[in-house]
Order: sequence, then C-alpha cells, then structure tokens
Amino acid sequence: GLIMRVGITGGNVYIDFLISGLVEFPAAFLILLTIERIGRRLPFASANILAGVSCIVTAFIPDSMFWLKTTVACIGRLGITMAFEMVVFVNTELYPTRVR
Repeated sequence: GLIMRVGITGGNVYIDFLISGLVEFPAAFLILLTIERIGRRLPFASANILAGVSCIVTAFIPDSMFWLKTTVACIGRLGITMAFEMVVFVNTELYPTRVR
C-alpha cells in the first residue's frame, strides 16, 4: 500500500511511484552507515517499528492533508526498505558458502 499510494498527489500514479522510489536511496545509505557501527539488531528493529507506526498513523490522517499523508507514507516506505534490505543482507551472512 505504501509503494504506490494511488491518489496521494491528485491521482498521478507515476509521481506517486517516483516519490516512493526516491525514498529508497536514503534508506540504503542509512543501512550502510548504521549496520557496521551499531550492529544488525537495533537498525532492523527500529526500521520495523518505524514502518509499522507509519502505516498506522497514515490510516488516521485525513485525506485533506495529503502532503502530511505523503510524508508519513514515505517515512514508512523508508522503514520497509531498510528492513527488507537488512533481511537480504543478514540472510547471506547466515548461510555457509556451500549453500550460497
């Protein structure tokens, strides 16, 4: 639902997808900065909590405040992207080389 939040910018699906896609770049940089300094557990938990809270908050924001809804949805997308990339990154470390 947060990847293509249809109707958030007046019904233009392409701009919605562009805004959602631009959020992935800061998420990748945040992972690179935090994963080696802090560890893997805290950034993964924080990203999941951030994504969950953003999804809940987005549901309660009225449709008339579409830019606030867009901002909160993008923050949720940032958390989802961080959590997904973290799972992919950590998963490769768990399996032995023969399995990979």
